[in-house]
Amino acid sequence: MLDQLVSEPAVKLASTWLGKRFLVLYPWMEEDEQLAQQLTREIVAHPQLPYLERPDVLCLAIALRTGARLLSENTGILRACNYHPHLTQVQVLTALDVLTLLAERGHLPIASTQDFLNHVRAYSEQTGHVFSEARIKQAVARIERWLQSQ
Repeated sequence: MLDQLVSEPAVKLASTWLGKRFLVLYPWMEEDEQLAQQLTREIVAHPQLPYLERPDVLCLAIALRTGARLLSENTGILRACNYHPHLTQVQVLTALDVLTLLAERGHLPIASTQDFLNHVRAYSEQTGHVFSEARIKQAVARIERWLQSQ
């Protein structure tokens, strides 16, 4: 949802990624609305899954229809995709996942785990998003393995 991009660096990055086709805008289709309504009914029927707002369910519907990766920090989306049988095929990436992938693919210059942590810290400072220590440890372990393989 592009309306959630508020900082100038985020808008510039999204513009760059759109230009390189790394980020794609999907057209709205009526079948997305129907699938979103179906998903909402199914998610509400599972009391262990939190309620998801309409924009989140629409993103899930589009990701399910197109096979695209979904970028989200929403724990409800993450839980739904981990536990709902209809959604387990949706791959959800968090910002920390994206930072890790960018580093592994050479788009985020790092020579050490400290370099990686500096990028994570900068992201957190710019966005106000705080990652859990457990998730950071997982990402650092992955980066350590990647650095050793280089």
